[in-house]
Amino acid sequence: MLTIDLTNRCNMMCDPCFMDANQVGFVHELTWEEIKTMLDNAITVKPKRQMSVQFSGGEPTLSPYFLDAVAYSRKVGFNSVQAASNGIEFAKSKELCRAAAEAGLRYVYLQFDGIGNAANSHRKVGNLFDVKLQASIICMKPASKSCRYHHRERHQQRAGGQNY
Repeated sequence: MLTIDLTNRCNMMCDPCFMDANQVGFVHELTWEEIKTMLDNAITVKPKRQMSVQFSGGEPTLSPYFLDAVAYSRKVGFNSVQAASNGIEFAKSKELCRAAAEAGLRYVYLQFDGIGNAANSHRKVGNLFDVKLQASIICMKPASKSCRYHHRERHQQRAGGQNY
């Protein structure tokens, strides 16, 4: 799996942060050309197999190119497009969930350090369990629609393109 850190910006200040996002004193954000080059180079790897890409960061949804990167990944042939996210932007916006699903995002990885707020309190940034739960609920509707479409599309291909 190819992992691309779109940005080191983050909308949290977790303690600890394995990326030191927001704490390094500068913003590092990939340009659109850098993102396209990475995706174009990776998709040419031989032997050809199912290619997966995961957008990460910082918080990948803060990149101005997040949705474009998702759509371009699908366009050039990545079968699985994923995001490793803290879920805050998805929890705030049904529109972002819908747009990401329509662009081709298939998986959102939300880190849970356990069930409930106590298990997540070591990050010292407030109540994240409920935010991630909300993001999961909101993301399920557009994702399930696109997953059903993808599933139906695969069965049509196996059946010689016939509808059933």
